[in-house]
Amino acid sequence: MAIPSDAACTMPEAVVKIKISDPSSCFVRQYPLPVNADAEIKVQLEQWLKDGIVERTKPDSTFHSPLLAVPKRDPLTGKTTKLRICCDLRRINAAISDKDCHENYAVPKIDEIFKRVAGHANIVHVLDLKQAYLRTRCHLNQDVA
Repeated sequence: MAIPSDAACTMPEAVVKIKISDPSSCFVRQYPLPVNADAEIKVQLEQWLKDGIVERTKPDSTFHSPLLAVPKRDPLTGKTTKLRICCDLRRINAAISDKDCHENYAVPKIDEIFKRVAGHANIVHVLDLKQAYLRTRCHLNQDVA
């Protein structure tokens, strides 16, 4: 079941505010993309626009993070099945003020999770929240990203 596009939390406390220490370092030129990725990028961007995940905006000389087209491989065959379109946010992440927003939680690896539940769990369920993180409202102020 898809998450409705208007399903973001409406509480004012839930609006994400991330202070950027030096916005001037947050602009990165677009990397060259493979020509064979053009069609997949176009399809994905159109879907994101349709789903309300991204919106058209005027170009900004302060913030820009390049798109990447990363090959997604089939775990059984090792062959590329499709391209995963994502954004390189390393420069913006590096500019986030540590005193205001600091996360130090590593995402556990799947084999570590299975080792922890082995012998203790009768039912193991997977909840796919693939696009749930895209439903977080962000503060629209020029001092924060």
